[in-house]
Amino acid sequence: MKQIDPSTPHPSYGDLARKANVSLDAFNGEVAEYIPSLVGQTSDEYKAYVGRAAYFNVVDRTAQALIGAMMRKPYTTTNLAQFPLTDQSSIDTFLQYSIRSVLLGGKIGMLVDAVNTPQGVRSKIITYTATDIINWGDNFFVIKETVLMPDSNNRFSLIPVTTYRELFLDEEGFYASQTWSKSNGNWFAELNPQLLVSGLPIEYVPLWVANPYDNTDAVYTPPLFTQASLNIQWFKQAIDLAHYAHFMALPTPVIVGDLKSWVDDAGNNVTSEVYLGSTSKPTQLTIGSTFEYMEVSGVSFKMLQDEMKNLEERMYIAGSRLLSVKKGVESVEALQVRSGSESAVLETITNTLESALTGALQLCAEIDRNMATNVSIRLNKDFTAAKMEPASVKSILDLYTASVITLDQALSALYEGEVIEADELQKVKTNTEE
Repeated sequence: MKQIDPSTPHPSYGDLARKANVSLDAFNGEVAEYIPSLVGQTSDEYKAYVGRAAYFNVVDRTAQALIGAMMRKPYTTTNLAQFPLTDQSSIDTFLQYSIRSVLLGGKIGMLVDAVNTPQGVRSKIITYTATDIINWGDNFFVIKETVLMPDSNNRFSLIPVTTYRELFLDEEGFYASQTWSKSNGNWFAELNPQLLVSGLPIEYVPLWVANPYDNTDAVYTPPLFTQASLNIQWFKQAIDLAHYAHFMALPTPVIVGDLKSWVDDAGNNVTSEVYLGSTSKPTQLTIGSTFEYMEVSGVSFKMLQDEMKNLEERMYIAGSRLLSVKKGVESVEALQVRSGSESAVLETITNTLESALTGALQLCAEIDRNMATNVSIRLNKDFTAAKMEPASVKSILDLYTASVITLDQALSALYEGEVIEADELQKVKTNTEE
């Protein structure tokens, strides 16, 4: 009988992991492994070949720009006393990490767990990337977890140890989890403590998934995968161009014919030597021979340059038009139309993260307070820095003066229109309440 293997991946995992790894490698600049060696190259020659070009990391710039656009205005929460983090120092860091994981990996999972503390049982959120969640199905997930453990033979060495956490519903329909580890070639499962809410088990797996389009287990291509692939291809072209320039940029002297020979006074046969430079001794050739310099015409060099420019164009198109700023005066309406498609992509990601995080925080609040609590978080959906035009500002002030809208509504509209900052909005509201 064949033993159960918890490391068995979902049929769609391989393609997702491949694309996620390409995106992450391009983002981290770890792209040398994507460059094949030329035929007959030695190891040293290959290192020199790859090292002749610099990797211009467009994926990193795009990701940071998109994260900045999504984080440009603060989030708001309802009934959130604390944020239960495990490996992030703040909710801002957590959100940036989550956005980056969806952009590059196409998925992030948020698992709610509980730990015992001196203050009692406290909830925590554990995040998993697309490559961590290796299998899934109806009411179950399998998550790969790798930790560094001390080497028993060398206390200065750490050995990576991989286990698999299985999340599932037991025979009674309650949530349970177990950790699989391998010993002597066999897999063993150890049941983890049951997660209780107000002393009772829950009837669902507390892992919330966010992908670029929804909160399902569906597999989607990471949004920055296409740009990452083009960025790696651009690097290949840059290496070829640098390799070309290294060997072909300098003119090469060529002699067609023979060097002149003669017998000197001592009776020795002497052959003229080759000298280069205008101040050196002239080289003597036989009659009919020529001394020329050979250099490439540059046609193929320009072809490589044009191909790199083409890849650059495609990289920026595949990334985000939010990276480019249109010169000249542009109205708010025109800017909103121009950036509509990019904002739509960012908005769907924001919506999925908001939904997943709200669900996770809701359960966390129930664990921490032993009671049902309405908790939610709202993320920024205004991704463009477009200030409201003076005519619109005047209209809002006129409406407020005529008592058509309240001061709170007027201030909120001015804040959304980038006329006043968040701290100014809060200051005015506080003074009004006092």
